Amino acid sequence: MKIKKSTFVIVIIIAVVASSVLTASFVNPFGAGGLQDVIIARMNGSGEELSRFNKALYFISGSFYEDVDKDALTDEAIKGMTDSLHDDYSEYMTDLEADEFMDDVSGNYTGVGLYITRGDDGLVTVIAPLAGSPAYEAHITTGDKLLTVDGEPLSGDDLTDAANRMKGEAGTSVRISVLKADSGATEEIELTRADITIEVAEGKMLEDGIGYIVVSQFTQDMLNQFTSELERLREQGAKSLIIDLRGNPGGYMDVAIEMADMFMNDGVITYTEDKNGRQRFYRADGDCIDIPTVILINGGSASASEIFTSALHDSNRAYVIGEKSYGKGVVQEVLMLDDGLLKLTTARYFTPSGVCLNGIGIEPDLAVEMSDDDYYRYAGGDGDVQLNAAVEYLKTR
Repeated sequence: MKIKKSTFVIVIIIAVVASSVLTASFVNPFGAGGLQDVIIARMNGSGEELSRFNKALYFISGSFYEDVDKDALTDEAIKGMTDSLHDDYSEYMTDLEADEFMDDVSGNYTGVGLYITRGDDGLVTVIAPLAGSPAYEAHITTGDKLLTVDGEPLSGDDLTDAANRMKGEAGTSVRISVLKADSGATEEIELTRADITIEVAEGKMLEDGIGYIVVSQFTQDMLNQFTSELERLREQGAKSLIIDLRGNPGGYMDVAIEMADMFMNDGVITYTEDKNGRQRFYRADGDCIDIPTVILINGGSASASEIFTSALHDSNRAYVIGEKSYGKGVVQEVLMLDDGLLKLTTARYFTPSGVCLNGIGIEPDLAVEMSDDDYYRYAGGDGDVQLNAAVEYLKTR
C-alpha cells in the first residue's frame, strides 16, 4: 500500500509501546485513537524556519560537487531533527518503512515475533515475544538484550534497522546473539522466520464457573474478538472472569478505552495532558458488565494494557495479580508527510487517580513472582502460579 501524496498532513493520535518495534518488521502502531480516527490538518509553520531549511536544501542540491538525492536529503534532515529530541518514542520513517507500518496494522506478520525497544544501556531490549512465535518457542523473553544479527552488531539507536535485519521470508533462518536477562549469559540462537497471525483474544472455561481470556494486543479487531469470547464463556456459565494481559505490549488507546468502558459504570478511564497543560478526559458512559474480574499483568504489560488495567483497578472493578507492569505513560501523534511518516511524543497520559505511569508501572494488588522459564512452560496451564492465584481469589468472590 502506498501512502498518497498530499499537501495535507494526516495526524493520528497513538500511544506507541516504548517506541517498540516488532521484528516482523513494523513499528508497533497501536495506541490512542485508531487509524480510522484521523484528523486532516494543514501544515502550519514559521516562514523563517522553512526558508532557512529550503535555502540549505537548495544550496546543497545545487552546489554539491556530486549529484544528490533531494528526497534522501530531506529524509535524513527529518531523522536528524527527531534524533536531536533524544526521545525513545519519537521517530521518522521513510516511504518504504511507512508503507510497511501501515500494511502491518492488519495483524499478520512475517518474522521472528519480538517486540523490542532501546534499553537504558543503549542496547536493543526485548519487551515481549509474541506467543507461539519462533522467538517465544526459543524462550527469548522480556529484558533480554539482542546483541548481533548474523554476526553484525545491533544498536538500540536504530530499532527499525534492527527489526528489518531480523525480518525476511518465512522459512529462512537468522542467527541472533542474546544476552539473557535471568542468567547474564550470552547465547547464540538460530531462529526460523515464520508467518505469524495473531489471535488477539482467546478464551476458555476454568473451574468453578471462571472464564479466562488471554488478550495479546489491543488491535482494531480485538474488541470484537474479546466480546465474542466473553459472550461464549458467559453462555457456558462463566460467573467471574480472568483477563490475562501478561506480555501484552499495548495497542490502540481507543480500543483500551472502549474495553474499559465495558466494565465501568462511570468515572474517568484515562486523561492526557500536553506541554501547555491542555487536558482531554475519557469517561465511562454508564452501561457496563457486572462480573467479578481479575487482571493478570507482568513486566511485558505496557501502554494500552496499562490504561485498561489502571482504569478498572482505580474504579474498583478489577483485582490485579502478577508482577509490576512495564511503565509507559506517554502518547505519540503520527503525521503522514507525503512519502514519510513522523511519530512524535506529544502528551502524557494519566490513570484515573492522576498518576502518569511512565517509568513507574502498575504494582499488582497481589504480587506473585513467576520465572521466565515457568511462564513459558506453564502459562495458561496447571503450573501457572499467577493464574492459580487468580482462580483462588475468584473462588471467594
